[in-house]
Amino acid sequence: MKRHLVVPVFVLLALIAAACGSSSDDPVTGPDDSTTTTTAAESGDDGDGGESTTTTTLGPNTASFRGVTADTIRIGIAAFDWDRLAALGVTFGVSNNSDLMVAALDEINERGGIHGRMLEPYISEFLPVGSDESDAACLELTEDHEVFLVVGATLNEQIL
Repeated sequence: MKRHLVVPVFVLLALIAAACGSSSDDPVTGPDDSTTTTTAAESGDDGDGGESTTTTTLGPNTASFRGVTADTIRIGIAAFDWDRLAALGVTFGVSNNSDLMVAALDEINERGGIHGRMLEPYISEFLPVGSDESDAACLELTEDHEVFLVVGATLNEQIL
């Protein structure tokens, strides 16, 4: 029954990795802002077949984009309000998908975050009937909290 929630978690992780990745061939660095690359020389290049070492030092993390500071990346989570649906008599017997997304963000944070930045979740729950609350949840996350990325489901053509 919880298999349908695996896809949103993987999409979340893929979007975060893609958003914070580098499009260049430069090595990715951690919070210490430096990297060391060691390459073995071909035996015919310089005659000794030894290794060469290059150390690259990058500047400190900065506030580089909306929702991205030197220390954090704000992630918005748009989630159905299952309690309000149950109060209307609609029950699916599923758990709250925002809990799974927050758990995924916590796991990433426990491993050091992304490039030393911790992921900071902002949750906005809405009743998935009509698009008014869905639109308001998206606006709250993007305009009020100024998140870098919104994951979850927002609705236009409603299924309920």
